[in-house]
Amino acid sequence: MDFALMAPLLAQFEQAIKALEVAAPLSPASHTRTLFIGYSGGMDSELLAATAAAFMQHQGCDVTEERVRYRVCLVHVHHGLSQHADTWVKHCSQRAALYQLPLTVCRVNLDNRAGKSLEAVARDARYQALDDLMAAGDVLLTAHHQDDQLETVLLALARGFGPLGLSAMGAVQAFGAHKWQCRPFLALSRDELEEFAALFAITHIDDESNQDTRFDRNFLRHEIIPKLKQRWPAIARTASRSASLCANEYELLTEEVDVRLQRLEQYSAINGMSLCVSGLAQLSPDWQTQVLRRFIQRRQCPMPSQVQLQQVLMQIHSAKEDAKVSLHVSGCLLRRFGDGLYVATASVSDKARFEVIRQAIVTTLGQTLGQGKEALDLQLLSSQALNSQSQSEPCLRLAYPSVQLEWRLAREGARLRLPHQDEVVSVGYWGDKDISGRLRCHPSFRHQGRELKKMWQELAVAPWIREQVPLVFYNQTLVASGLWVERHALAQDQGAGWLACVTPG
Repeated sequence: MDFALMAPLLAQFEQAIKALEVAAPLSPASHTRTLFIGYSGGMDSELLAATAAAFMQHQGCDVTEERVRYRVCLVHVHHGLSQHADTWVKHCSQRAALYQLPLTVCRVNLDNRAGKSLEAVARDARYQALDDLMAAGDVLLTAHHQDDQLETVLLALARGFGPLGLSAMGAVQAFGAHKWQCRPFLALSRDELEEFAALFAITHIDDESNQDTRFDRNFLRHEIIPKLKQRWPAIARTASRSASLCANEYELLTEEVDVRLQRLEQYSAINGMSLCVSGLAQLSPDWQTQVLRRFIQRRQCPMPSQVQLQQVLMQIHSAKEDAKVSLHVSGCLLRRFGDGLYVATASVSDKARFEVIRQAIVTTLGQTLGQGKEALDLQLLSSQALNSQSQSEPCLRLAYPSVQLEWRLAREGARLRLPHQDEVVSVGYWGDKDISGRLRCHPSFRHQGRELKKMWQELAVAPWIREQVPLVFYNQTLVASGLWVERHALAQDQGAGWLACVTPG
């Protein structure tokens, strides 16, 4: 690779890597960082792959050695949409060998039942495949350029997005949890990249779908942007500047929103984080919308539209404090309990998981001291016991919104006694037809017993959490719930029993 010819692209690449290390420094415990390149084989990604190869050679790094600071891996996603898809895989394999870079090919199945455009479904599948390959600290490099940024800004305007949407694509951005996306060519135009491709005689593929103007980006690229450039030749550069200004202003706005949000967030060890409804009502309508939007964003839930957020606020504020308010909006579930507003991603019924928990408790509590070293992690939809070398005794873990509840065999503390040989262990849930709110319970921390329904209210357990808490019975007698042990079922003296330990989730 001719370093002299590659110098302008290498400079952009190295500048992006430096910006990445400022925004997301490599952990001192890590010796390498993997750079995954989204590699379609098109002109843009071909140039990025060639530049990455030159970067590795320029650094004097052998990508197969453990000592290198950076590793580069090309990733080609096979969508199965084109009759040429297999040919493109061969092309990418040949080019990867030329660049002396490893290549991973991911084959995805597209599911369009959700009613999204094929363009959006393919993009989501592509990014999910890339995310699945990456570990914490890894980076995805994509070849987005200045004209792509212009397309993104125009799409944001067409869809009525606010400052965040108009910020378009950042040079360095978070990509899922503890992962990053970096765009080294974002300051370069498509014309500049085409000149480099001609200069280097880069061989690349041409995806016929890029000519299909039924797709929004292609329509903008072929029908709208050429006319805009005729009138305003620098529009791609100026639109990128506008996006950058929107990003800066959004950061400042977010800082102000976070100050207000911090005052209104409420934490419950069982129910999780909520937003104080009465406190929210003290803000102006515009600030209410911004704070609620940020609260949803920080919970990593789907974002409702501006109009939907305003409707949610109206319904939340107009409801009585003891009313059951549950709103499904654009895949986001918003529920009010007391003076708190809780947010989660809307999902289908979790009956399968409840059955797994039911069986796991029956199996695990039926064990006696020393009969196995298993740990059942009930966050997984699997009834298979997971062997844990760190566990000296059987244990059982239950996941709630904000805490992990672990039942472990112990000889001290308020623990549930082991079942007798003639006792049958069973598990029920609030809402089961044979479990009534009038069921009497007597937690070990209370002097007197009371009805289960009243106990939920005393502990301020949200209705949807009550449905998830397992109720454990020995011979149809309640002995424990996921939150307490019944007084009569406490293990005596130094006898072994199940001790509940609560830790942050």
